[in-house]
Amino acid sequence: MKRILSILMLLILILSFCACGSTTPEALPTGQSAEAPPGSVSVGEEPVSSEFSTDDGLIQVRIHTQEAVSVPETMPVLRIKPKTITIEALQQIARAVFGDAQLYEYSGEMSREELLACIAAMEKGVTDEEIKASYGEDISDAVLESVRQARLEMLEYYRNAYANASDAPSPTPCQWKFWPMEHYAFHDYAGTDPSYTDDIPYGVQADLRATATVDGIPYQLWASNVEREDFCNHSVSIFLNTPQGMADPNSEQYKSWVEGLGICTQEAATEQELDAVLNKADQLLRNMGLGDWQLRAESCIGYNYNNSWQIAVEGQPIYAGYPVVRQDAIKDVRDSPFYCQDDYFESVRLVFTNDGKLLEMSYQGAAQVVEVVEEAASLTGAVELRQLVSDTMHGWEYSDLFDYTADGTMSCFGDLKVEISQCGADINAITVGFARKKTEGTDYLLVPVISFRGKLQVAGTLESGSTSPINLMMGDNSGEHALLMIDLTTGSVI
Repeated sequence: MKRILSILMLLILILSFCACGSTTPEALPTGQSAEAPPGSVSVGEEPVSSEFSTDDGLIQVRIHTQEAVSVPETMPVLRIKPKTITIEALQQIARAVFGDAQLYEYSGEMSREELLACIAAMEKGVTDEEIKASYGEDISDAVLESVRQARLEMLEYYRNAYANASDAPSPTPCQWKFWPMEHYAFHDYAGTDPSYTDDIPYGVQADLRATATVDGIPYQLWASNVEREDFCNHSVSIFLNTPQGMADPNSEQYKSWVEGLGICTQEAATEQELDAVLNKADQLLRNMGLGDWQLRAESCIGYNYNNSWQIAVEGQPIYAGYPVVRQDAIKDVRDSPFYCQDDYFESVRLVFTNDGKLLEMSYQGAAQVVEVVEEAASLTGAVELRQLVSDTMHGWEYSDLFDYTADGTMSCFGDLKVEISQCGADINAITVGFARKKTEGTDYLLVPVISFRGKLQVAGTLESGSTSPINLMMGDNSGEHALLMIDLTTGSVI
């Protein structure tokens, strides 16, 4: 009886419905506000703080949220399609970020002096000694010859490039044209590369890359469109334009360069700095023409910036007044390596210095609404929703929450069996919004959902390994996920 009462109390805390009046929906970040849509009924009058075990006693569920949540009586169902990044849209983004600064074509062009150094290094690199130094003395003859052939091809490229290179390359103003991605892979010194074409075949990844310098900080702008009948990815990224030869952020040369840009801070951001950057990010996205976003900001360490402090802002798009909840990327798994890409859900991430200088932006999965499938879909009732949450959470098993098979293995550890000694599900956000469900082709439906998002804490030992427990949540399992998501139109778990 005591367990039944505790379950009921938990569900009342999580999903306490009130037929009269409404409450504010999930709180927006500081500096933003929103009112609950008309006709709402409240879910969670107060932030939830509760802990319990699943029925089998193997999983500890800990729910600690910061905001109250409001579930409306109806919500629309929308159909969305991937949105192509056009030149006009990209120019608006560039104006918002770079202002009147001149943009130039991105180029990997090297001077004759730099190419001579590459030629000398590659002439040495094709020898048996250098190849074995890189791949080991026990390298097979077949592999050795394949490596040599690849390096000989690079050597030929460098020699041909040297014949047409200039002593001091001059930047070319941005042409505002998309090219096949191979266009940027190697600089076309001779001007004969067939990838320099306006005729981009359907299904080929098309990129536009440009550079600009603002307040002494060099940036690279990279837009990409991938369009096929059953797979589309559209994205825009902005990041520091690192000089050639400084790819390793741990090198002293790179650290000195970053320090010289004046972007390193040794103290975490204050609440006032977080608020200011959050408001700046919101205005910046509006100026870019990217619509409305639900944003969150946090102070964090930037490992690519000499371990200095920065502010990361992450956002989910808002449609019809509701956010699209965070979901993991769908893997586009096919036999050909060309297709091994992630089908990203629409999201944005911006990184700033504490005083508001933009360091990075990543806008993934650009989308647009093409149809209102249902203007006011009725949502699952209170009794049914409470029962579904109760049955699901208390019935959770390992395989419901992470990659775990009946024979006790996890794919990240191959065929090794794992012995789980501790498993916790920490839920820190309950959100009412939309979730993306794939339909035919590249279309998706935005359906009303309630999402319980959090992080898994799983420890255990590996077969034939140490007897001391280790963290078993690695790779894709290590971050935050929607541990439970319910389609409010059908009352079913997604």
